[in-house]
Amino acid sequence: MTTPEEEQPSGGEPPDGESPPDGELGTPDPVEVVKTAVEDLKTDVKTELVMLGTDLTALRNDLNGLPDVLEELRRLRSRDADLVDRLHSENTKLREGELAKALAPLLSGLLRLHDQMVQLAGDDKASDAAMLRKQLLQILDTAAGVRSYEPQPGDPFDSERHLGVGRVKTGDKAADGTIVRTVRLGFGRDDGSTVRVAEVEVAQYVPTALTPGTESASDS
Repeated sequence: MTTPEEEQPSGGEPPDGESPPDGELGTPDPVEVVKTAVEDLKTDVKTELVMLGTDLTALRNDLNGLPDVLEELRRLRSRDADLVDRLHSENTKLREGELAKALAPLLSGLLRLHDQMVQLAGDDKASDAAMLRKQLLQILDTAAGVRSYEPQPGDPFDSERHLGVGRVKTGDKAADGTIVRTVRLGFGRDDGSTVRVAEVEVAQYVPTALTPGTESASDS
């Protein structure tokens, strides 16, 4: 005869073929698992949002400073451009100065040759000397950038471009200090610099002068 203890397995084990109630053997509750996962996800999202906020703040600060950076870059580029232009200008002036210095003896000789041709030609523009003088002026222009200039009567006297070699007395007060005649041509460059000043006679106002007269620049 079977006793009740023999009918019920020891340890509270369920009979064969029966499933244990939920939670009795430590099986996770699906609802709790989902809740835990959601909480973990919320924590991760909050952490990411905090980090993203920090990155956005740093980016905003960088963007706020961007105009200053761009302005500094613009200033540096402008300064570099100015330096390049200044160096180019100084280099050009240096080269021109060295070239002018090297050509000075030759140029001086050509100008003396020009004056001799003027004396030989006189008023005869068809003479050989006049034709050679014309060719020499072309050579001075194309090879050295030097051109002749002739002050005109009535032009004001300019000590940087004119050399007074004679005075012409005049009773016209308005003509005082103006050029009366060019004795020798001057020569200059396109940049306005003077190679040789022009020799001229200058009008001198004399109230008692009845007729014009000429005196040497050395006369007082």
